[in-house]
Amino acid sequence: MVYMIENVYRQNKSKGAYVPTSYVIGNEKILAVREAPFRQYTYMKIDGDPYVISPPLVKYVETIPDDMPNFFLSELILKGCLVFMTKVEISYKHQLKSAIQLLDDKLKISPIDYLLGVQLPLASLQPDMIRLLRKEKIPAVFVEITGINDLDDMPWGWVKEAFFPYFSTLIPIFTHVDNEKDYRLLQQKWVYYMKKHRLPYVAHPLRNGELINEQTQATIGIYPFKTQLQPGLEANYNFYKRGREITNIEELDVYHYHRERLVISCLRGRVLRAGDWHHPLEGFGKRVMIKTPSYYQLS
Repeated sequence: MVYMIENVYRQNKSKGAYVPTSYVIGNEKILAVREAPFRQYTYMKIDGDPYVISPPLVKYVETIPDDMPNFFLSELILKGCLVFMTKVEISYKHQLKSAIQLLDDKLKISPIDYLLGVQLPLASLQPDMIRLLRKEKIPAVFVEITGINDLDDMPWGWVKEAFFPYFSTLIPIFTHVDNEKDYRLLQQKWVYYMKKHRLPYVAHPLRNGELINEQTQATIGIYPFKTQLQPGLEANYNFYKRGREITNIEELDVYHYHRERLVISCLRGRVLRAGDWHHPLEGFGKRVMIKTPSYYQLS
């Protein structure tokens, strides 16, 4: 079914304001966008004037709880998070396929989309492991770093060569760091080596439940393909009740300060929540496979 959303308010960053915008949506995708009504079409129309439209939020979920249906609804969908990233933990390459399969099987009931990352010790980031990560198209690798000098001993040039041409984003996990001074030193070293060898990276560890910002989304490869309101991309969006205080704020501020105004959430054009009505579809979610991490660079 093709339908139109007319005159919904969307943030136009170049204009520094929210402007009325119209969308044509069909086959799970945004077909057209313009800052004026589509008078030439006769599709079913939805009046968007009372609302602000915003891309879906993406959350990092460290571990999936046992009560998954309630978790997906209360902690993700009702807060506007329609995509999440989680991970498996391994130490050896022979563990990778089975760990991914187990988590994939567990997430078959997910009503929303997800990405899978892999956590492993820094010492395990060897060429044969990297080639397997590349083969499995793992977009994010969480690297456990325990000692101040561990990063100095890594053959980063070999690491980069092994990742070619699928450069997974490297995300640090600092373990057994006893004080703030060592933490800062380790974080500075991490950024230094990543920049020196031009590896895609996230500068700081991700916290459980943290929203993943646009810059990190772009580095991992999910932005803009699943989290932007552009023609040709998936119809993933949230509607917030429009009000004076919600017309000039950033999208992450909507999550922190205006969640009570969230009224509609759609994933691939399918309504998962509308006001007090919510109907997450078990198994509707898909694992997001990233073809090329860091394909789109934000300035």
